[in-house]
Amino acid sequence: MDRITCVQLYVNRLLDTITDSEEHRIAAVHLYGVADNAALLALHRGLSVELATVAGLLHDISTYATGESKNHAGRSAAMARTCMKGSGQFTQEEMDAICSAIAHHSDKDKEQAPLDEVLKDADVLHHCLHNPTQPPNEKEAQRYARLLEELR
Repeated sequence: MDRITCVQLYVNRLLDTITDSEEHRIAAVHLYGVADNAALLALHRGLSVELATVAGLLHDISTYATGESKNHAGRSAAMARTCMKGSGQFTQEEMDAICSAIAHHSDKDKEQAPLDEVLKDADVLHHCLHNPTQPPNEKEAQRYARLLEELR
């Protein structure tokens, strides 16, 4: 089984534990939407589409596993590492890069490693384009404007 499918199965099993159908839908749309955006941005920037997709799939996993969003980036990075280690399909370097991106994805005002930036930008794109009739929130507006310029 390829690595993305392996991670998707992990994510899907976790999503299946969410009993509220609307919460389940929101979680699935967000995780898969961010993963798709991350893949596109990675392709555009010459980075690993596979690693970006995995980071997108797992970036908020602890929020959906526990219902708690406080400190979710660090907790999601830890869960992601457990998932990847358990699969036996990722190198230490790959796990470190993915977990760094996940751990830093809420730091939208800081610039970090290229994969970290892909995940932050993918998350912002999903937040802003999920309902494009609403203006971006203040925290994400500047990053969103830069993304729109980059993608023109």
